Amino acid sequence: MGLTTRGPKTGQLRHTPVNYALRDGDVCCIAGFGSVAHWARNLAAHPEAEVQLPAGRFWGRVQTVTDDLERLRIGREILKNAGFAGFFFGFNPFATSDEMLARGIAGVPVYRITPSRASPATFDPGGAGWIGTTILWLALILLLIVILAR
Repeated sequence: MGLTTRGPKTGQLRHTPVNYALRDGDVCCIAGFGSVAHWARNLAAHPEAEVQLPAGRFWGRVQTVTDDLERLRIGREILKNAGFAGFFFGFNPFATSDEMLARGIAGVPVYRITPSRASPATFDPGGAGWIGTTILWLALILLLIVILAR
């Protein structure tokens, strides 16, 4: 997914791709490099982010998952969804024991993002998709007029 956070010093929006899992209507992600990741620091200062999924995008409230069992379940699901990147933690997320997984993700922030407001997608009302489509149609009509005028 694409994750957009707000920088703590500049207030500018910053974009980064992250692995994720869907859970109970929320989107969960894990900061693989820990709390030193720029986007994890941004979330610590401003716990709201925009999430871009294949099905659309939304702004959401970000919470750090602290319950050990929930961290383990979410962490495993995210690492499984990550494909080969899930193996960079040094184990197989599909087959490793819960104890080994818990040690592997210890100190790594796990986040749950709960949707709070929807953002318009490109072709939603308020989106900018109509601009390109309109220009394309106008160009096609102009081309057709030129061809027929010959």
